[in-house]
Parts: sequence; C-alpha cells; structure tokens
Amino acid sequence: LVFTDQRRGQFLPELTALLYSGGNRVDQKFPAQIASQLLAQYFECGDLADKDTGFRLSDYQTADGGIALLPYGSSDSNISALIGAMSPEGIDVNRIKQYLYTQLYDDTLPSLKGNALYALAALKEPVLLDIEKAAQAENMDVTDAVFLALAYCELGEQTKAEELFNEKIMTKAQDYSPYLR
Repeated sequence: LVFTDQRRGQFLPELTALLYSGGNRVDQKFPAQIASQLLAQYFECGDLADKDTGFRLSDYQTADGGIALLPYGSSDSNISALIGAMSPEGIDVNRIKQYLYTQLYDDTLPSLKGNALYALAALKEPVLLDIEKAAQAENMDVTDAVFLALAYCELGEQTKAEELFNEKIMTKAQDYSPYLR
C-alpha cells in the first residue's frame, strides 16, 4: 500500500504503467527507467526502483552519435533530439551534440530541423541565432514550430516562444475543450 496525497497520487498509476510496459524500443525502455526513479524518489517504492531491466541507453546510441529506436536500428532524428535534450546518463553527450549539429547543417534534409535546435538549446549550445533564423521561415510546419518554441523556452526566451506559439501553432489548433489538437 502506498499512502499519498491526491495531488501526488494521481501520477502513481501512470508511473506504474510505464514501469511495466513491455517492448524493446527506446521509447518504451527509457520511460520505464525514469518511472522507476520517480517511484523511488516520490513514493518510496524502492523495491520497484531496484528492478533490474537490463536496459542501457548506450546500447541505442549508434556509431554516428544519434539514438536509434531499436538497439540494432539506425539513428532517428526525433528520438535523438528528444532523448538528447534530456542529456541523460548513459549516452555520450559529445557524440549526440555532433550528431545534432550534423543534422542541423545537412542541406539535403527538407525540414527546418527544429528538433535539432531544441536539443542543442537544451544541451546549452549557442544556437540562438540559428533559432532566430529558423523562426523567420515562411514554410514552417507545426512540428518545427513546437520544437522552436521549446528551444526558445530552453534559452529563457519565453516571450519569443509565446509569440511563435500564437502565430504558428494556435492558428492551426482545433479546440476540443478543455484540450487543443
């Protein structure tokens, strides 16, 4: 039995579900590892935290520095950006930075590379000018706008993130109160 208040207790079922989700994908294993740490920290469920899953994030980092969805796969730019932004233990941060810079300056990729900019901003790299340049693009899709707004937030530019959110994201949002899609 776990005794907790309602505010904190609302997360217990979700964390427990994450802990026991199956699969071999990094987007299944890594959240389970974080859920284990949070259960130990906030709910004193040390027995759950000590559960050895055999998961090592370094098994998912590829030779080019990116993170793959599966340990035998090739690197994925979105997965690499999202996990790299957290700069977790178990990955070579310098290699992921190198991978993200390669993605950022690769002119053969069609998108604005907002995901790479977000991760680099989260890793405290000097990318503000690159974010400013990308934010001026006319052909920005919603995904890039979300990543760029997150990058602004990482750099402490909440007003610019809010402007970008209002101009590029809210104009395409559908209202399903109390949610937006």
